[in-house]
Amino acid sequence: MPRRTQRAAVIALLVGAICTAGWIDSAASPWSLVLVGYGSSAERAPGAANAPGAPSPRTITPTFSIAGKVSGLFPGKTLPLVLTLGNPNKRTIIVTTVTTTVENATSTCAAKTVSVTGFSGHRAVGAGKTGKVTVRVTMKTSAPNSCEGKSFPFHYTGKATEA
Repeated sequence: MPRRTQRAAVIALLVGAICTAGWIDSAASPWSLVLVGYGSSAERAPGAANAPGAPSPRTITPTFSIAGKVSGLFPGKTLPLVLTLGNPNKRTIIVTTVTTTVENATSTCAAKTVSVTGFSGHRAVGAGKTGKVTVRVTMKTSAPNSCEGKSFPFHYTGKATEA
């Protein structure tokens, strides 16, 4: 595609799109749309401008949401964390990755005492629907006993493509 036509196509997409997205190379086609999702374990709506984990005004606008919480952790315990993927778009999306960042629960319960597996795969979420994926949360055996039952804030980031 000539550079001028390519630039016009990108500008048209950005102006006419319902959600902001980025382009990547793909073996299947010369261009594929990548959607970005954000979320948090906080009570505020995932992806809300003031929610932890939400993008800053200079980053890509979230095009799907990710939410989930877990309780009952104690040193040495692993639990499932069910994440809800919300697709407000008018087309089905395929979520390919979800990663979790953990924050300190308190000054004595550091984020490094908790680990969360990532999701990598292909989870279809219909237009205007929600889907679920499950990851695992572990509190390391080396965590202080005082961390039992503490609330560790989780922040989620994900990638998806249009189906």
